[in-house]
Amino acid sequence: MSVHTNIPLRVHIVFYSSNFNELVKPAVRLFAERVYVAYDPNITSQKERRQLEHLIKESSVRPLDLYSEIEIAFANLRESCMIIGRICASELQNGNILFVNLSGDTQVAMIGTLLTQFYKCTLYFTKPDSNGNILENPEFPTIPVKRPDPILIRVLSELITFKELEHLKSITKKDCLELIRASGIHPLTGSIQSQYNILKARFLEPLQERNYIQIAISTHSQIEITPDGEFAAAIFSKH
Repeated sequence: MSVHTNIPLRVHIVFYSSNFNELVKPAVRLFAERVYVAYDPNITSQKERRQLEHLIKESSVRPLDLYSEIEIAFANLRESCMIIGRICASELQNGNILFVNLSGDTQVAMIGTLLTQFYKCTLYFTKPDSNGNILENPEFPTIPVKRPDPILIRVLSELITFKELEHLKSITKKDCLELIRASGIHPLTGSIQSQYNILKARFLEPLQERNYIQIAISTHSQIEITPDGEFAAAIFSKH
């Protein structure tokens, strides 16, 4: 069970690899206290996962606060980033120190590289030297990402939550108005036409410009969340 303290934990996210040395030795050397192992069930067997878990737990310098497995599909880059991103956001929000092991195939490197543009984490990979030892290389460039307005992300998150609770494919502008008002994001006072004008200019148009939502051309009243919108809400809503 995870134990919460005021002392930052050293959290490692690793992606399952058949070369256990690439995963175990860096976690030991960097004093991992909490480990998340991302794996693809189409690639990795349960027996292999149990072997890795045993090695990491037995080799750890410090007792592990948590060892958790994360099921992802490496071929689905967007969904993988969303799943890992939620963990990154949660751990950083709790004040922990985050490390991401890039050892593995190209998909792993892509996921890790994307994540570091959004979250403060140390990336590293491993490689054998002439003596057969494992070396860590935490140096990796970070490209500044212009983050969306937090208010827009909050609106987006409210729309997604409502859509999921009501099992809807799209949301009406009227529902959007009520959600924004009820959540305290904006009072939306004045005439009905004035409220819709504010909704359009302040929220809907900026969300459309970023391709976070689409508005049905036929009715002009139905709002659909795009895959980019789902991704942005998952990545930005918690930090």
